[in-house]
Amino acid sequence: MMDKIRIEKNTVQETLVIPLYARKLCTERFPAMFQDHAAVALMERMDYDFSELEKKSESMTQVFGALECAMRQNDLAWEVRDYLKTHPKAAVVNLGCGLDQTGRNCDNGSCRIYNIDFPDVIQVRDELLPAGDRERNIVADLNDFRWFDEIDASDGAVFFAAGVFYYFRTEQAKRLMVAMAERFPGGKLVFDAAGRLAVKLMLKTWIKQADIKDVDAYFSVSDAKAELSPWSDRVQVSSRGYMLGYFPMDDPNIKGIHRFLAKLGDGPMKMKIVRMDFRSVLKRVRNMEKVNIQGVPETMLQTLFARAAHSQKKDHKFYDEKAIEIVKQLDYDFSKAEKDAAMSSGVIARTILLDRMVGAFLEENPDATVVNIACGLDTRVYRLDNGQVRWYNLDLPEVIEVRRRFLDEKGRISMIAKSAMDESWASEIENPTGRVLVVIEGLVMYLTEADVRKILFIICRRFEHAEIIMETMNPFIMRHMKEKSIEASKARFTWGLKTGRELESMVPELTWVKDVSLVEGMKELYSVYRVLGWVRPIRNISNKLVILRK
Repeated sequence: MMDKIRIEKNTVQETLVIPLYARKLCTERFPAMFQDHAAVALMERMDYDFSELEKKSESMTQVFGALECAMRQNDLAWEVRDYLKTHPKAAVVNLGCGLDQTGRNCDNGSCRIYNIDFPDVIQVRDELLPAGDRERNIVADLNDFRWFDEIDASDGAVFFAAGVFYYFRTEQAKRLMVAMAERFPGGKLVFDAAGRLAVKLMLKTWIKQADIKDVDAYFSVSDAKAELSPWSDRVQVSSRGYMLGYFPMDDPNIKGIHRFLAKLGDGPMKMKIVRMDFRSVLKRVRNMEKVNIQGVPETMLQTLFARAAHSQKKDHKFYDEKAIEIVKQLDYDFSKAEKDAAMSSGVIARTILLDRMVGAFLEENPDATVVNIACGLDTRVYRLDNGQVRWYNLDLPEVIEVRRRFLDEKGRISMIAKSAMDESWASEIENPTGRVLVVIEGLVMYLTEADVRKILFIICRRFEHAEIIMETMNPFIMRHMKEKSIEASKARFTWGLKTGRELESMVPELTWVKDVSLVEGMKELYSVYRVLGWVRPIRNISNKLVILRK
């Protein structure tokens, strides 16, 4: 029989017990919503008197506290998994880890897991939860930034903290978060926070219950974006209520009083999950950059603005930090783009679908070659980069000249300054080691049929096997629809087709696979499209993403 690990009273070690017991209690009470059977097993290995906690396990406050703990861990795990979708080899860093196993629960088989806490906590963790493959338990004080050197963030880093920053003074929290934003660009930090009143109540209940006298709570947040954004121009701040902001409380065992308290917590108590995205370092520009381009190339500024604006919404479907940064550095009148809802919605729907389709292709073919034709200021590669893909951004010389002002791309991610109809661009694609994907977004509706045929022939001649995703426009829309911001750039729609099958007759070497209507993306933006999507004429006239294969 294994010896039990003694947990000392009135120490930081004892703070491990409360969230552990809460997870055990929630597993028993609300199994449809949360399960952590490992918590029960860990408790059985502890030499600690749980009787006081057991006595109060029927109380409304104790049960709701357990519910809070479970919802918090579910929310943080969601954020970790969301980051790993686009950074599969990232560092997953549990700040103030205690005996939490969120890192392991989110393990995708390729990420690196780090658990950081004080010496006496890690001592207990090493005995109860010894580090596994790709995992390290690190002894550190979070306020001593030498722990930064222990984290391999070369493929990204997502940091999370549960119940940690209440013990920080505001100046300590600021100093740490600003330093992390500087050190880990492209990373993300998520943590729980609450308003001042909730923090005071917390001190009187959870912490005081255990007679813990050597910790204190100082840090509170009422409006995360307003209060924390000024700390650094390298952070993008957002937040959600952590009781109801991520998952519905749909376990039938949850009582009405608990649902009421959940609304109270997310509302007046300001309980939330705060997310800080650490902005990647872009190429530095002096003051504001004036861009003088017209016609089709100018449309890249409209689509850039649409992605940046969407990313700053609370309910964004993707987050494009580079688009936000570039827009801030451009001396350009975006007023027409700001008012053009039709253009913006189409761009967002298209981006949602293309991110998903390209991401799925890279999951199956991590060492693929991607050619992004008419790239403009598209930044998809930075959202989907897996550390292996070879990605070429191709566009006209005047467009690439603008792109180079903001993005320093060379090596595995690089640029080609040529027209897509100039066959010489194909010779700049190095022999691909994996499958080839060609993305043609927001271009062919401005070309002639002969131009489109030429681009497709170039692709077929260069690559023995390739998949193409090409956005197309229906002829009816081409003739009758006007987008204010596009019209202002003097670009004109000139070519369209009803179905991607028509491309097989244009280029016999290609096989049509399927058409994906942009209505599928619109469904995620507007609930009405869940109904309209069944109306065949609407699906037919919407822009499509045509998938072709050679």
